Amino acid sequence: MAKNSCMIWACVFFFVLAICSFITLIIFGPLYGIDSVAELQYRRTDCTVTDSSSSVESCTYNTRCTQDGPHGGQSCEKRESTLLCLNVTVEYTIPTSSKTFTSQLSESIYGAQYGSKCTFNTGCPGSRRKVEEYEREWGTRNQRYPCFYDPSNRKNVIRTNNTTLDKWGLFHLFFWPSLLTVVGVIGTYVTCRALPGPLCGDKSDRKGDEGRSAGHHINPAHFKASP
Repeated sequence: MAKNSCMIWACVFFFVLAICSFITLIIFGPLYGIDSVAELQYRRTDCTVTDSSSSVESCTYNTRCTQDGPHGGQSCEKRESTLLCLNVTVEYTIPTSSKTFTSQLSESIYGAQYGSKCTFNTGCPGSRRKVEEYEREWGTRNQRYPCFYDPSNRKNVIRTNNTTLDKWGLFHLFFWPSLLTVVGVIGTYVTCRALPGPLCGDKSDRKGDEGRSAGHHINPAHFKASP
């Protein structure tokens, strides 16, 4: 009985291990892996600012939110404001070509990947002071500083490349959850098969037990009817 109890706990442990490892893999793999793989493709170069311009767009934002909305939800007051968008255009060269490439600069890989139309913005409501500070620091004409470009799409140029995970980080991100998922699945199968019962036990033993039980049934043909 104690052995069966230990096997049950072992089966539960391996099952939980497999589920948790698989969930970790499917959540954190895309969350950190996709951006890290994309960031590792970028190559360093030097960018020269050729132009910078800003634009203003109208936007709305929520303020003074309270919990008195319909059905007990949150109710917020909406306000009109402006979204300040700064666009910085740079040119750069690459070692494999003598051609000069021109593109809009993105602050990070997120802007390049998701097609942001602004090099920099402060969201809604916008802060003109922060936009002007960014333009003075990174958007002055003929200013030169390091940047990074995508060899597969040279329109994607980013100023910062803070790689989320390096190659070894990606290895650990995918290897260990995958390994633990496999160990959990195999451990669940082995420990579950060792348990007695109709769900996990050995089928051959169950059939033998059924046969032995059937051998104890009384055969009516062995008895003769009384006159």
